[in-house]
Amino acid sequence: MAMNNLALTLCDRGQLDEAEKMQRDVLRLQLDISGPGHHNTMAAMNNLAGILDDCGKTEEAERIRQDLRALQLQVLHNGTHASP
Repeated sequence: MAMNNLALTLCDRGQLDEAEKMQRDVLRLQLDISGPGHHNTMAAMNNLAGILDDCGKTEEAERIRQDLRALQLQVLHNGTHASP
């Protein structure tokens, strides 16, 4: 979670390349630790999409948001709740 916050702070400070790299690392770690359906993983995906928008990488950001929406629907449809 601390890395996620640092990535967002870097983005706010205009250090977009560093923010993007760190947020990609956060997402990779969340996927390894918690899997794709966990709320922290989905938050990391959303944050990466926002950073990519700020970097002008809107097509990649939209692809990530589409993947995120599909995951959210899958979790809701299955009635599963990721553990905290």
